[in-house]
Amino acid sequence: MYSTLLALVDGFPRLTVDVLNTLWPNITKAIKETNLYFILFGLLFVLVGSVFFLFMNSFTQFIDFVTATGFIITPIIASF
Repeated sequence: MYSTLLALVDGFPRLTVDVLNTLWPNITKAIKETNLYFILFGLLFVLVGSVFFLFMNSFTQFIDFVTATGFIITPIIASF
């Protein structure tokens, strides 16, 4: 599990930047020039916080959610 986590932490940001640059060539420049980076980071923070808040009463339910999300997202990431 630890090696999978390290591969994910290393590969996912690189993949995200490459996909964004492919789909929208000027998006990284626009994000750097505006405060969009802080807005996106805040949105991500709220989303992750809400997932933790909803699943903190049952760790089994949390693991089931994370596993299901991983199985849904994996083919999308593999296609990129």
